[in-house]
Amino acid sequence: MERQLEWEPAVDERRIGVSVLDGVVTLTGEVMSITMAAKASEQARIVPGVKSVKNELTVRQAGK
Repeated sequence: MERQLEWEPAVDERRIGVSVLDGVVTLTGEVMSITMAAKASEQARIVPGVKSVKNELTVRQAGK
């Protein structure tokens, strides 16, 4: 799953935690934009065996 995030240039996977339980992927951590959070979810959904994605990513505001 983490490898899939590495392939998406719009996602900085270094600050994203991934856990998987029974086909449910949970994404945690901080990203720099709503777009990056959405792209991370998209990438998680295309992995074979993933049933759903819980996006718990926090969008970090610039300058904080």
